[in-house]
Amino acid sequence: DNPTNAGICPRVLRLLFHLLENKHEGVTFSTVSCSFLEIHNEHICDLLNPTEKDLPLRWHNEQQRYFVADQLVVSCDSLDDANAVLSEGVNNRASAAHKLNSDSSRSHSLFVIQIMTVANNKKRYGS
Repeated sequence: DNPTNAGICPRVLRLLFHLLENKHEGVTFSTVSCSFLEIHNEHICDLLNPTEKDLPLRWHNEQQRYFVADQLVVSCDSLDDANAVLSEGVNNRASAAHKLNSDSSRSHSLFVIQIMTVANNKKRYGS
């Protein structure tokens, strides 16, 4: 686990939890949750719950955004928790060989980090 060889997701997670540990003025509470999806052959799969192979994409009128219904979202209390979620999802990705790569993922994945903070008695959300 050499930090200089880590990919973008582990580096972002390390920075995020470092920033959350050093709370800024007015921040009283923070939560982090992660989800990991894969789009493979035009199907949305939950990489944290591999039995869910074709999750529906839905529109949320109130928030004016799309979301994936029934995906597993894991609350992460520490950097180790978030890294475990990332590792689990990576291990569940689809792969198949082709001429240029013997272990190609042949899919697109979305590792989503959701952050909720309470600062100055107001909730803030971010992804």
